[in-house]
Amino acid sequence: MIIDPEIAKAPSEMVPPPTEFGEYNFPSRDHISLYGDDQLVNVWWRGTVFNVCPSCFRVPRNMKWSDFVANVVTPWASKDPDYDASRVTKWQMDDTAIEPKDDDTLESIGVEHKGLVSFEIA
Repeated sequence: MIIDPEIAKAPSEMVPPPTEFGEYNFPSRDHISLYGDDQLVNVWWRGTVFNVCPSCFRVPRNMKWSDFVANVVTPWASKDPDYDASRVTKWQMDDTAIEPKDDDTLESIGVEHKGLVSFEIA
């Protein structure tokens, strides 16, 4: 097989991948305006091998943190036998450490639509 030298360029001459793919002219199917008083929140348990990627939940924006943990995080994470709610630590929102109080709402903490809330187990 003969390879055309113009096609087989050296790695230093490789063309970078495109950064723009043209206009996106379609309505978003998960835009926050479609959810009323709710929003989508991704939850991720960092460091586990059972839940290796975030899961997405529809929750009210004014949901209290304690309710979010008790009714969303714990039922989801407790499917892993290594989950122990008393050992949850290092909460993060996207890449920022947070220390929410039980009465804080997701909105007051700054959790955005399709944002990522994550934690570790000590």
